Amino acid sequence: MPSEKIEFLSTELKSLQYKAQQGEDACWFDLGCCLHIYAQQYEAAQAYERAFQYYYVAGQYWLRAVQSGIKQAEPHLYHAYLCNQGIDIENEIVSNTIEHISPPSDTIQHQFFYACQLWLDHEQAPAINLLENIAQQGYSKAQFFMYQIYKEGVYREKNVDLALNWLHKAAWRNDIQAQYVLGQEYHAKNNYEASLNWLLKAMGQKDSENYNYKAEQQLMQYAEQQPQIVDLLEKKANEADAQAIQFLAHLYKQAKIHLENMMALFAHKLRAPLQHIEYNVKNKNNPQQTLHDVESMQRFLNIYSFISSDGQQLKQKLQQDMRGAGRLTHVLERSFIDAITPLLSSGNRIKIKQHYLHYAKQNQLIPQDTKLRQWDNEYLYIGQQLQIAWSETFFNLIEVPPQLSQIQKWFNSYFFPIQFQGFDIENIQFNRFSVTEEVLVALLSEMLLNMVKYYHAIDDRTAHLSWHCEQNMCTLKAINPTSAFEQKLDKGSKKGQDSLLSIVRKMGGDFQTSYQAESYQVMLTIPATLLIDKE
Repeated sequence: MPSEKIEFLSTELKSLQYKAQQGEDACWFDLGCCLHIYAQQYEAAQAYERAFQYYYVAGQYWLRAVQSGIKQAEPHLYHAYLCNQGIDIENEIVSNTIEHISPPSDTIQHQFFYACQLWLDHEQAPAINLLENIAQQGYSKAQFFMYQIYKEGVYREKNVDLALNWLHKAAWRNDIQAQYVLGQEYHAKNNYEASLNWLLKAMGQKDSENYNYKAEQQLMQYAEQQPQIVDLLEKKANEADAQAIQFLAHLYKQAKIHLENMMALFAHKLRAPLQHIEYNVKNKNNPQQTLHDVESMQRFLNIYSFISSDGQQLKQKLQQDMRGAGRLTHVLERSFIDAITPLLSSGNRIKIKQHYLHYAKQNQLIPQDTKLRQWDNEYLYIGQQLQIAWSETFFNLIEVPPQLSQIQKWFNSYFFPIQFQGFDIENIQFNRFSVTEEVLVALLSEMLLNMVKYYHAIDDRTAHLSWHCEQNMCTLKAINPTSAFEQKLDKGSKKGQDSLLSIVRKMGGDFQTSYQAESYQVMLTIPATLLIDKE
């Protein structure tokens, strides 16, 4: 909170202060009004820190006046409270004082709601005029509204400087959404210190719309991508900044979790070629297949250093790999192989038992009314035989590198129907078995693995996997028919999905999941600049 001590230079203010201290309570009101005028002048000059020091002190003087029975000060105090000018509503005395004030019939808050209603009624011109007037009075929600209007050029000529000026005003008035957005604006300009400060401010506030949590997640993502932000946090922590210390502790905890997730991903990605090698050795298959699997493991070991390193290095490697014979269909083919191979092992039979049970019913190997518990207890031998048969047919299929259509046909026969969309895109190119292909295979194979594990195998509903690129982002989306029952089953540590979030955040993307109406949706985004050569 700003200091209440302001040095009075003018004789008039010194006289007012002396009279107030001698018991002339009305002078507290006059002092507040004078300082409020100074604050407005500082704000107009964009000296926001100085302005809000004066706003704060003015508010404290009005508070004293109201508590001394000066009714004239009540609307001014109420306005300062609405405009976030340092009136601490968490303070019990302040809260009780505000509650006992009768708000004016046409408060700035009511005007804002009326302006919003005009906007919804498509009366944009009068709505903007009213919003601008309210914003000039210091109401932060209106100021943020004006930022959006000038930022996008909505019914006013686009003006980025004016937009940012309104955003700063709202952020200085503790508008949490404005602080969150201003943190992003500064980060886009590579001003990491200012970005950090505003995001930390947003994190320190209570908020019903979760902008404090959004700010924390945004700062976490920035810290993963730019090591400079961690350096700034450590500097603030060394200066005894409590918020920086708390966030650093959280960041280090997440780093430990990230390391565990990366190790889990590492183990999983090596498991598929190892199991294929084991199968080939046992069946004395072509040694070339074993060599192919060993090469695959070596490639992943090389790529793993980029995946687990800082985001800048990973992004640079991806941007250097935008030409070549590699296509998304190759990624899809390899991802299916990497996802299915470990699932067909005897040890993982229990994780996909719903598929074996459904297949056995469809092929009349067991009664149609067989329940999952009966399958576990009474039909263990049939389950073991199906696992052996499925693995043999699949390994025979991939002995010679198969086409995507062959893999899809096999998958539809043994698991469930799945449709692909957008993977034939031609403007994403890369060298075969390079960093781009290996990273995309790591991401997509994990998504496919979870689709198979949690699919609700009853009515053969179709799963969907799509790839779509817009100007700024490429999106990989999976829609998987599932059920609450399947989601509750323990089929893994969930570290694989956590590792996806870690990887895409290093690239500046995001990973989101949602469960709606018997359907599990996963959306993974990657900046288009890392995959598409614009030249």
